[in-house]
Amino acid sequence: KPALFAVIVMVGLFIIGLQIIPVLLGFGLIAFTGAITLSEYYRGARARHQVSGESYFTALTRLFARNRRRYGGYLIHVGVLVMGIGVIGSVNFQQQTQRSLAPGGSMTVGHYTITYNRGLTCNPQFGISGECAEWYTDRGRDIQVIAGYMTVSQAGQPPVIVAPYREVFLNGTGELTPPGILSSVGEDLYLLYLGEQSGFGTIKAYINPLIQFLWIGGIILVLGTLVAMWPSAAERRTAVVPQRAALVPGGR
Repeated sequence: KPALFAVIVMVGLFIIGLQIIPVLLGFGLIAFTGAITLSEYYRGARARHQVSGESYFTALTRLFARNRRRYGGYLIHVGVLVMGIGVIGSVNFQQQTQRSLAPGGSMTVGHYTITYNRGLTCNPQFGISGECAEWYTDRGRDIQVIAGYMTVSQAGQPPVIVAPYREVFLNGTGELTPPGILSSVGEDLYLLYLGEQSGFGTIKAYINPLIQFLWIGGIILVLGTLVAMWPSAAERRTAVVPQRAALVPGGR
């Protein structure tokens, strides 16, 4: 029962420490709507299984083949719901911090420890050699690169070296600050390096929980759209027959 499932989800989240009522209601609504949508797949597959003896997997694939618009539409709903999980997580549980660290200094955000190793500034106007040459294998000589090397550690995982950087256009048109990203199913860690001043490098760190669900939901949504729009065999035959018939009056 969808309502019971939604209640179980909300109670379970509350027990493990999630006590923000609007967020609980949001996850409960997603659970309720998702249960309704998935039950449509189950009921259709069960009916075919009982009538024809097909396996549930075969029955489900034939449901899609016979009524792509309906079951592709359900898949679109599932994609939107999965994306909703990502939106709720990233909006309500994002963590961020910014620190200026001397080389060897550390900061924490969530369960990550970030240690600043060193900074590197490469300006083509003063020549490119040594370590800086690695940064200019695929970028123009009108860009100054300001990179920060840091080590990210977390319990139970080997440390990872990350090097976020800034690209400053020497013609004065602006700059880019691509983040260093560590991704997992549960969350993404974004690291921005803002540069070094007086021997201290400034690092900005974000944790975006459940952000991967946005991408997963988007993929499901696109897949559902393709399934819903793809013509069935009967529709393809209907489209072909009039074209053939139109050739008859002028034929010999």
